[in-house]
Amino acid sequence: MIGKTSRSARISHAWVMWQNEGRWWVLDCTLKLNPVAVDSLSEGSYIPLYSYGKGTCYRHSNSQTNIAAVASHKNSPVGANK
Repeated sequence: MIGKTSRSARISHAWVMWQNEGRWWVLDCTLKLNPVAVDSLSEGSYIPLYSYGKGTCYRHSNSQTNIAAVASHKNSPVGANK
């Protein structure tokens, strides 16, 4: 995913998000030593702008304020296909 680590971040950041045993995780080797469960992140962190999967790019809507909102989509960590 590509987005902002916080609402006030001036630059974009990239991280990997995956689902394991029904729970979504963030792998951010730039800022974190270990994977972080999405449901443990604060609402103002990891704000997605774009995500990629299976040859497709997704643009996330402004209503999705963080990755917890993205992860709540059934079976998919991505927003509307654009």
